[in-house]
Amino acid sequence: MITWDEIRREWGIPESRVITDPDYIAPMEAYLTPCREALDRLLWAFEQDLYVFGGPPRDVLRYVMEGCKRPRPSDLDIFLDDGAERIDLDELIGRVRLSGLGEPQVFEFGDVQYVQVKGDLDFEIFPFSRKFVYLDHPELPVTLDATLGAIDLNTSAGCYDLRRKRIISCGAFEAVQRQEVEINYVHPLGTRDTLVRIVSHARRFRYRIGPRAQALIRREYDPADDDALREHIRRKHPDMDLAPILAALKSI
Repeated sequence: MITWDEIRREWGIPESRVITDPDYIAPMEAYLTPCREALDRLLWAFEQDLYVFGGPPRDVLRYVMEGCKRPRPSDLDIFLDDGAERIDLDELIGRVRLSGLGEPQVFEFGDVQYVQVKGDLDFEIFPFSRKFVYLDHPELPVTLDATLGAIDLNTSAGCYDLRRKRIISCGAFEAVQRQEVEINYVHPLGTRDTLVRIVSHARRFRYRIGPRAQALIRREYDPADDDALREHIRRKHPDMDLAPILAALKSI
């Protein structure tokens, strides 16, 4: 039976870092001010702990550490800690409806199901237990550490704990500090999206691409698959400029 520490060592995933410094938390709270009412509704509707994953905590880290433009929210990925007791899809939908945010839509990506609510600000809500790492290793305890650490890229491996008001990083802090995009954990179903995200993050943040991410591109990218990649980008990232992404993949 494999443990999360063994997976972490195998993939080279950084140890968790908890940030409570007001210099980071104050701008994080300011970032969330436009959606505070909606987040408070979710916190009321769900008993479980809720976390904002990915872009928002990373953008706040960049704002504090790099002095870049103050970020504004456009959409939020909310992760729900169902490690102690699993939440099924019907209960997830029911509690989102209870929050009054709007009618939830169910999306599927392989075996992963999540709920989206569209409005002035779009929310996607994921139970921890639906992440790829638990499909790969069903015996693995469902924890915040494993869920966050198994995000594909270090640039997205950060979250904000909405109840305790703290940032947790499993690579996001180091990504900003080193200005480097690196892989944390990649599932076969997500490889195509990860290749695109490596290049798009490197271009957007002007970061270098780390050695393990470069090795993944050299191993997995095949120009013969460009048509499938175009279709993937069209569906998942309709506003993305495809030509420089493909050019960058070919150059590595």
